[in-house]
Amino acid sequence: MKLQWSDWTLSWADNGIFDIADYLDLPRSQFIYKSKHDENNATYSINLENPDWDNMLLSVYRDNRIQYSQIYGNTEMLERGTQLLDNLLAMPLHDAYSWHGLEFPELGLHLDLDNKKFCYWHSETDMDNIHKKIQANAQNWQCLNWKSDYHKHLALLDEEKITLPMQSLEKRQTAIIERLRNGLMREAKNPAIDVANLMSEKGKDVTVSGATEIYRGSVGTAKWKSSILEKLEQLLPVDNMPISDKADNYI
Repeated sequence: MKLQWSDWTLSWADNGIFDIADYLDLPRSQFIYKSKHDENNATYSINLENPDWDNMLLSVYRDNRIQYSQIYGNTEMLERGTQLLDNLLAMPLHDAYSWHGLEFPELGLHLDLDNKKFCYWHSETDMDNIHKKIQANAQNWQCLNWKSDYHKHLALLDEEKITLPMQSLEKRQTAIIERLRNGLMREAKNPAIDVANLMSEKGKDVTVSGATEIYRGSVGTAKWKSSILEKLEQLLPVDNMPISDKADNYI
């Protein structure tokens, strides 16, 4: 991105649209989505019928003992806080566990019953909003928002009793480069134009702001971009190394 936006300051929005709202001095409240269970306190059932969907690492610590389970989870479940405590403790818990499937967990939940701690991580970006809902539904508990840092969860577990589908750093980085290679010639589009066209077809009078045109498509030839990816592959594995310092020698 630094290559394509060389004269811009780039920042990652860890909290998604909420960070953008903060930058624009807009209230976060107008971007908060209220799901049905927020409005009518509907019951939530943990999916038990599709084990292939199980994407959540659950660990439970009590009586100086830690147990593990693999279940299906999502942000709606996390938002329930300790309301689902009985349901979670009813899941099959194991003293040792080997994760089934090739994909790494998408989220994790650690319940420390001895110290009343509700700790979690997720690959979602709007974790600040989710954290507030969890706190409201887990009163008298200490809620720890690990965001996407799964290492904090793994640090509490017994590595001899839990087996996860870990890949080497080089293998993961190679997969990223391969995805980039497959999308070499993809051109970016302005979604605002497509939305405006759809609304116009429905009789709406829509004008697209020129500000939405501030975007760039893929730059450079396929041969040039392929050469960059080949040079990046030569740098692998990259572990806590300032890639920009190295990459400048190849681009």
